[in-house]
Amino acid sequence: MTDDNIHWFSIVNSFVILVFLTGIVALIMLRILRKDFARYNEMALTEEELAEANREMREETGWKANSQKSAYSRSLLRL
Repeated sequence: MTDDNIHWFSIVNSFVILVFLTGIVALIMLRILRKDFARYNEMALTEEELAEANREMREETGWKANSQKSAYSRSLLRL
């Protein structure tokens, strides 16, 4: 009645999924931290480099840009 058989495939599968998801989270965090450090170090730049960094900052994409657009469109719908 007892099942002493170890299910190695399930254990390895769970471990692989854990490593994969941890790697994805680590990559996302590294990208965010790199951008943040670049912004904090921006004060040491020359005026030309500062203008280039500002231009790059205005071109942000992702959920930040999308959430601002949706908030603006919602405010238009309220009128």
